[in-house]
Amino acid sequence: AILEIINGNTDSIIKGKSVNVNECPFPDYTGFTGNRTMGMPIISSRGCCFDCSFCASSDFWERSWRPRSVDNVIEELQSIGTKQFMFEDDNFTTHRGRAIAICERIKDIGGYVWQCASRAESLIDDELCWNLKRAGCHTVWLGVETLSQDSLDRCNKNTTVEKMLAGIARAHAHGLNTMSQFIVGLPDDTERNILE
Repeated sequence: AILEIINGNTDSIIKGKSVNVNECPFPDYTGFTGNRTMGMPIISSRGCCFDCSFCASSDFWERSWRPRSVDNVIEELQSIGTKQFMFEDDNFTTHRGRAIAICERIKDIGGYVWQCASRAESLIDDELCWNLKRAGCHTVWLGVETLSQDSLDRCNKNTTVEKMLAGIARAHAHGLNTMSQFIVGLPDDTERNILE
């Protein structure tokens, strides 16, 4: 795959919509001990359907989201040899029903301790938060970016400060930790935006 990428043939290797993501082989973790804090990296889906102007993911994946099946994700989890992992998807909770289905399967197996990334406003959903927590998720990483509504609007984040704060509050009410990530100095930010 590396030679194909170097030669510029990335469409069929990385982005190719004809590639069935469930047929891609699992990473070979032989000899890899992983990050003790984050756990082993698992990518259960590719891409993002949002169009935030600061993020390369929507352009790279052409605003498409390609999930692996629940069975395929669980099979990889059971093959990694550890009970600690991190879903490295751009947004694990993109499809609420799929996220809950994965959580239910993880809970049934039991013993997993994990983290994932999400959009803050999706955590307003009590059932989603409850399922994340009971499946062993302890931390949700959030791309908050800024608490300036003006900046959020300029970068096409398609949410509000109030929705994001409400999602964080709901996550905490369910016992989930959150890690908010910020971008200081988005394009056209004023000093006031940054201070907000």
